[in-house]
Amino acid sequence: MKKIILIILMMVACGGSFAGQLHFFEPGSRDGILADRHGQAFAMLVWSLDCRPCNAKLAELGKLRAQHPDWQLVLLSVDGPEREREVGGRLAEFNLGGEDNWLFGNAPATQLRYHLDPNWYGELPRTYLFDPDHQAVGLSGNLPLARLEAHFGAEGSAD
Repeated sequence: MKKIILIILMMVACGGSFAGQLHFFEPGSRDGILADRHGQAFAMLVWSLDCRPCNAKLAELGKLRAQHPDWQLVLLSVDGPEREREVGGRLAEFNLGGEDNWLFGNAPATQLRYHLDPNWYGELPRTYLFDPDHQAVGLSGNLPLARLEAHFGAEGSAD
């Protein structure tokens, strides 16, 4: 009980701020994300604060995270740096503060979208399923949980 009270007091003292770390996605960030996951399958969910289906998917992932701690997830908000605090709060709300969280940086959004995927025009939500060789499948719309489960498979392998 004391631990819970201490955590609440710390959150209040910090203004309820996000305890995790947000990285700014800039040109070249995609290469770093891939390098950090050399030989690993992972999924990248691209979302926005203003996208209701995105937020529903974040809520679902937050609930399922305990069941799938081995899933390699990258969460990328297309909201700009001026919304950093709000993005952090939303991630904390859905218990996703411990993921590899990114937020569009200062470069123009069209440039950042191009650096992520030259064939993507900004529709949300957007999910990229990367196999261990980092070949990606980009999917727009609400990705069914079954597709994400199939991607990681029983042994964590990609589809």
